[in-house]
This record gives sequence, C-alpha cells and structure tokens, in this order.
Amino acid sequence: MTDLAPAIIRIDRSTPYRRDLRVTYTVFIDGDLAGTIPRGQSFESVVEPGPHKLYVSVGRFRSDELSGDFVAGEIARFTCSPCRALVAMPRLMGIGGPYYQLDPALD
Repeated sequence: MTDLAPAIIRIDRSTPYRRDLRVTYTVFIDGDLAGTIPRGQSFESVVEPGPHKLYVSVGRFRSDELSGDFVAGEIARFTCSPCRALVAMPRLMGIGGPYYQLDPALD
C-alpha cells in the first residue's frame, strides 16, 4: 500500500421490490470476493487509490462490471438493486442485459 490515504468504495442496497427481500448480494472487487450485502444493509471497503473493477452478484446472476479510478481520501458511492419489473423475466432468461444493477449513486 502507498503512503496515500486509502479510497473507500461504498455500495448501498436499494430494495424496491418484494422479489429481492430474501437474497444477499455478493460484492466482487477486481475479481475477488470482497463481502456481502444483506437486505437493508450497505457494504464498505477500503482500497488502494487507483483503478478498480467491481460488480455484484446473486447466485448465477450478476450486474455489469463497473470500472473506476478511485481517489485517495474519497468515498465512491454506488447503489445496487434488481432490474425493473417490466424487464425482469427476459433478463432471468438471459435476454437483454443483467438482472442486477450496480450504478453510481446520485447525490
């Protein structure tokens, strides 16, 4: 690790749909298991400043992978959730994109 202050990745779990209440999200940073996010919880990880890739998954379903250059001393915030109900069934069958979403948080 460098002498720089660490960067922090924070993922807040949004639970807008009943179909998402009983699952636990798994968080991967740079391809490695970094932790989990139970219902109503958040995930935080200290990382070395610089480029990192992250995604969330539940079983065989996962979000797209996000890449970012994380800055020393700053908190990079994200939210995760299942896709909207109108597109859920096709996505469960592998059509039209990932079932789970990981997005930069809107402040």
